[in-house]
Amino acid sequence: MLMLTRGTTLSLASMLFLLGCSSSRTTTPPLSKNAREAISVSAASSPRGLGSDTVVASSSAETPLSTKWHIVIVSRAAISIDAGPPIVRLPFAEARDGIYIAPLGEVLRAMDHGHELVFAFDPATPYQLVIQTLYTASVTEVTKFHLAVRRNGSPTEFVSRASPATGAGNAPSLGLVVLVSDEGASIRVRGGYIGANCALPRENASALMAKGVFDMGSLAACAGKLRARYPEAEDRVIIGAAPSLKWETLVRVADALRATGDGIPLFPSVEWAVVP
Repeated sequence: MLMLTRGTTLSLASMLFLLGCSSSRTTTPPLSKNAREAISVSAASSPRGLGSDTVVASSSAETPLSTKWHIVIVSRAAISIDAGPPIVRLPFAEARDGIYIAPLGEVLRAMDHGHELVFAFDPATPYQLVIQTLYTASVTEVTKFHLAVRRNGSPTEFVSRASPATGAGNAPSLGLVVLVSDEGASIRVRGGYIGANCALPRENASALMAKGVFDMGSLAACAGKLRARYPEAEDRVIIGAAPSLKWETLVRVADALRATGDGIPLFPSVEWAVVP
């Protein structure tokens, strides 16, 4: 069960929907005029990396941002690709089944994106739109997501994949899931929730973050303890969040889980889940 700080519960199985776990494909409609224009612009231009005027979240990620791939830009006003025109004006309320953005999907289907794209989300982007964008890309067979951020003003990235990264060999599965809402967060591994002070798994959860206060220090410390406690476990973590939560908060959560302040890897393979 998913337990939030005020006792709200949801089925974990019904809550989690990992990118790439669905094999469904939608019928390709005729391209709209706007889509043809966007594709024409992206085909005529080389991937340009992150422009100085593109606002993204701050992060501890150190890997320089790739300039090899086309970039999907999600600003406060629109979704666009490279220097192309807006594909979707925001806010957008017509996502198919609540998650697939058809105008973006038709452009991505027609592009030669090489199964990899850069995604630049405005820090205030709600998590629901983040998931809609990444899911739409995964349906068009994008399997590697370069998430653009800035470290001390310089463009950097961390990477997510559509296919689960479960580690090498016969690494034991820790099943680490971090669930975040406006009211707090909890951590679950196989066997139960992590209790207060990062205690061993137990049936009931104790939130590491109180309402309105996201204690990233406690989250990072707990991630370090879990890695020390399970050194042979896979490096994968699943992050799920409330639809309204801002992307900048989720980037901070990912930073706390991916590596220590000294850059020592903890759970660098980040996957994203839908919380209905």
